[in-house]
Amino acid sequence: MTNAGLLTLLLLSVCCYTLLGLLLSRNIQAMPAACDAWAPTVSVIIAARNEEASLRSCLGSLAQLDYPEDKLEIIVVNDASTDKSAQIIDSFQNVCSNMQHIQLAPDEKEKAGKAGALLIGIEKSVGEIIFFTDADCQVSRDWIRDMLNGFGQDVGVVGGFTLLTRGDTVLARMQALDWHFLLSIASAASHLNKPISWVGNNLAVRRSAYVEMGGYRRLGDSFVEDFALINAIEKQTRWQCRFYASPKSIVRTFPARTIAELYAQRKRWSTGIAGARPFGWWVMTTAFVSHLSLVISLALSPTLAIIMLLVKSSVDILILRRSSKLLDESLRSSHVIAFEIYYILSSLLLPIAMIFDHRVAWKGAECKHA
Repeated sequence: MTNAGLLTLLLLSVCCYTLLGLLLSRNIQAMPAACDAWAPTVSVIIAARNEEASLRSCLGSLAQLDYPEDKLEIIVVNDASTDKSAQIIDSFQNVCSNMQHIQLAPDEKEKAGKAGALLIGIEKSVGEIIFFTDADCQVSRDWIRDMLNGFGQDVGVVGGFTLLTRGDTVLARMQALDWHFLLSIASAASHLNKPISWVGNNLAVRRSAYVEMGGYRRLGDSFVEDFALINAIEKQTRWQCRFYASPKSIVRTFPARTIAELYAQRKRWSTGIAGARPFGWWVMTTAFVSHLSLVISLALSPTLAIIMLLVKSSVDILILRRSSKLLDESLRSSHVIAFEIYYILSSLLLPIAMIFDHRVAWKGAECKHA
């Protein structure tokens, strides 16, 4: 292939990325208006395994939820923790009458991993709407009321944004932007009726939708149980999945502290790629090809590479600005330029690394991905 032909393909990849970015940015949506008349019973399920460092702040935020106490139950499934998690849960249970502590012994679960703990918590719960968050997260006071606004007549799953505390390090700031950006894409995809990804630490599911698809008992073992659940509901039932950008339903959590921890997290997430829908593959392939094109263009024409980077960055800023406005979050364009380097390198290097490293671990459990 001639240089002219290669350059044409490189430019075409950026054009495809731009068109996709414009489509996504237009479909990030705010939470629907409040409907105070609907106040269903709600169950909040948390699976905790050796979470003493963050569990107290998580349960503290749940104890402050603005929702009728007689319609709210909080179920904490202590998955055979060996630290002080049990004592922390008990201390909150003593002052929160609607909090339950389910203590699991080793090997008590019928399913492996986090899904096994969630399965037990769900089957002990009674709420019409099941909420999920993680033991290292903090929810807002209005979390439940706001998320309930997303349940339209045909909606069975509602998600909100989980944002990272930005921290003082470059790694923390890059991760914060990465989560924000990826969840913006996931939000837009849900409103195109093509849900591609989610995070289970800010999620609400109709019990009827969960029961209709058979719940976690029917799903295979997975390190991305949230994605598997949503994918099954969307594919196997009539219920729609919607992901909204709203400041009142933001959940906060913490970034990975080291590159090794970040790498392990991303490998775990990647186990869900095999189950991605065609639209998800299109998004991932378009991003990968555009990033590879930028690297190739740098060798052929640095000027072209700079132009392509600026175009791509402008598209990403457009997506981030749209969701930032709806989330009432600040955004620095200068940080986005630095994020672009992080995003390009991580998206190109992670697939290569995983060719040689098939180990995936979570909370002491380890398996090999396909």
